[in-house]
Amino acid sequence: MPVKYDTPDGRPPSTPAAKPGRFGSVPKPAQVLLGVFAALLVLYGIQQLLSDASERRTTGGVELLPADDSVAAGEGGKDSLFGVPIKYDHSEHGAILAAINYRVGEDSTLMFSTDTRNRLMKYTSTTATWKQQSAGWSSKDLAELYEKGYGVDEDGRVLTKDGKIDENRQAYSMFLPEYGAFRVVSSADDRVVVDVWGPTLVGNSTGLDDEPLRVEWRAQRTDLRWERGDWRMQKAKDPDAPKPKVPGKVSVSFAERSRLLPKDDGWRLVADAVEDYSAVPSGTPMRITERVQ
Repeated sequence: MPVKYDTPDGRPPSTPAAKPGRFGSVPKPAQVLLGVFAALLVLYGIQQLLSDASERRTTGGVELLPADDSVAAGEGGKDSLFGVPIKYDHSEHGAILAAINYRVGEDSTLMFSTDTRNRLMKYTSTTATWKQQSAGWSSKDLAELYEKGYGVDEDGRVLTKDGKIDENRQAYSMFLPEYGAFRVVSSADDRVVVDVWGPTLVGNSTGLDDEPLRVEWRAQRTDLRWERGDWRMQKAKDPDAPKPKVPGKVSVSFAERSRLLPKDDGWRLVADAVEDYSAVPSGTPMRITERVQ
């Protein structure tokens, strides 16, 4: 016959009642593992919150575009041609860098010289695109277009109104990705399409006169194909380019860029993006520096 104890629950006085633990009846080793797992989840959640906060920076209620710390003009190439980086990694990241650097090259004074222009475009273009456009890059019509638009001869020298070489003036053409943005439109192993938006400073100056360079805002679509061991440009139609409130200046705040180029469309800033005039290359004439402030 079972022994009965004179206690409220009938248990022996020396046996305390079992208390439910934090993990119920789970064995102790499993409790430790579950505790570690829970702590890792908490840390991961905090990290995600901090990451989201950094990506969703806001100014005046506007969510700012994120900056890609791995993308900057002048980076990525294992070699260079007339100072333009070439020979990139066969990756999306390599294609992005190629798109930005090729845009810098195309919007530079390198394009004023017929010989330099042909050699640069032959390298950076796909074979098909070069066959279609090589005659145009070498044509007298293009040389005349540069003369009318930029005031230079086919060697990039500034001309006076009567067509003589002006030794006192220098031609300028420079794309400034630090004031712009970029996005990947599509990506595959051997083809990456990238849009690069931003300002190009164009004109000629003595560096001291009162003729500031004009500012041209443009979005360039670069259809890159992996060909002959590097990223090469296929002809593509440029998308419409939004213009800042004051299109005659280069300085555009991060907030305004974020309004013009929605983050949901994939737009990002380069790693060294700036809002003020500090990105103007050293040696740029004073009047140009004043222009972009």
